[in-house]
Amino acid sequence: MFRVLKNAFFAVTGNVLSVPFQLLALVLIVRSLGPDLYGKYAFAQEYTVFIVCMAEAGLGIIVTRELSKHRDRAGWYLGNFYMLKLILVAAVFAVVTSLGFLFTSDRETIAAICILGGASVLFSFLPFYWGIFRAYERMIWEGISALLQPALFVSALCFIIYGLHERQNIRAMAAAMLLSCLLVVLFCAFIVKKTLVSAEWRLDRKLILFFFGEMIPPAVLLIVFDAIIRTCILMIKTFHSAAEVGYFTIGIRLTYQFGMLAAVLAGAWLPTLTKNAHEDSERFDFNANQFVRMMLLLSAPLAGVVSFFAADLIVFFCGIDYLPAAPVLHVLALSIPMFFLLQVSKTMLESGGRQKYYTLPVVIGFGVNLVLSLLLISSNGAMGAAFSVAASFLSVVGFSFLRVWHHMNGKFIFSVFCRMGLSLILMITVFSISRRFPWILSLLLGIVCYLISLLVIKEVSLDEARRFIRFFGGRKIDGSI
Repeated sequence: MFRVLKNAFFAVTGNVLSVPFQLLALVLIVRSLGPDLYGKYAFAQEYTVFIVCMAEAGLGIIVTRELSKHRDRAGWYLGNFYMLKLILVAAVFAVVTSLGFLFTSDRETIAAICILGGASVLFSFLPFYWGIFRAYERMIWEGISALLQPALFVSALCFIIYGLHERQNIRAMAAAMLLSCLLVVLFCAFIVKKTLVSAEWRLDRKLILFFFGEMIPPAVLLIVFDAIIRTCILMIKTFHSAAEVGYFTIGIRLTYQFGMLAAVLAGAWLPTLTKNAHEDSERFDFNANQFVRMMLLLSAPLAGVVSFFAADLIVFFCGIDYLPAAPVLHVLALSIPMFFLLQVSKTMLESGGRQKYYTLPVVIGFGVNLVLSLLLISSNGAMGAAFSVAASFLSVVGFSFLRVWHHMNGKFIFSVFCRMGLSLILMITVFSISRRFPWILSLLLGIVCYLISLLVIKEVSLDEARRFIRFFGGRKIDGSI
């Protein structure tokens, strides 16, 4: 466990350090383009995310699993994985970019779709390489590449905006994304070949078809899950202005940025839970409960901060012109704990090879989103979409946990939830009282009070806090309140 947590530390550190660069990239784009042009860019960006979903389709998880089990034939497996990946990205890019012409006739948007489509193809290789790094327990390279891509993107944007003075050029900004993804993919390919394993191009059609079959259920789930966001964007574009699309996109982007830690932690826990699922069921239950506890303690204060300071964050990052996005972010922030808990149930199911049981919750969530979108978006725009997304994620979490609840220690989870809730109430109270101070100072005071209260009520011990800061450690589950 110590080795797994230490390995995760490097990936988490890299991803956390990448957040300021991702936020800075968002700030540079939205401030340079303005609400109307950013709405066009955001539509192209969100539309092409489908390429990442379809071209990734859980292949990174399969790569981690198979390379971990077959180190003696890793080169052969990797060569077949490469071929499968190349076939996927070529087919997906052709289909998605072609369909893009059906949704818009604007030349700038079409050009952005084509360029960002290429960037999405390249970006979909990153989870693939991260799967290799995880299999060899070299997640430090995952952290470096996760940090390098947004850093290069920001550098390219600064050159375009301040060097070339192209402040309202959608194509140039899309090209900056394409260039950053290309450089990072080449970097990952170099690291894999020189330090881990070289691909052997002895292809096995049966093996490729077998893994392709394994990828179909995750691909369908990713598409349906991602369609929750895309449906909202398409409906906002239909009934409202491009600026309204931009407001919703900013809200969902910031929410994803703050919730991205969940996916990194899930990737680090997957190898351990996979081993426990096949060898030690009691240890699996222990680690699963620790996983839930950690996600609750991290996500609840994060959601409280983003929701309470939504307007301040919008103005700070995007400027006063985007203040109408603040109510959207206020609502979407409540989805952050859902992102974290979704990763828990998803990882637990994947570790036992039960991904198919995730299908029904996701389909139900999409159904909830579709119904609420039809009812709310036409009259409420981005705010209606925000409520629709929050409700759909809540339904997915609820139904997915029904599949794994037999692994949970209900008394322990209830204890964690109650203690965390008390600390969260104290944090929000401090926010309200200290509102007369600068918002950043108020934020820091509330977070400090939250952490101190967890220590006082003994939800977190001093020794555990030290281990948590170092390697995200946990305490023993005894079921006591």
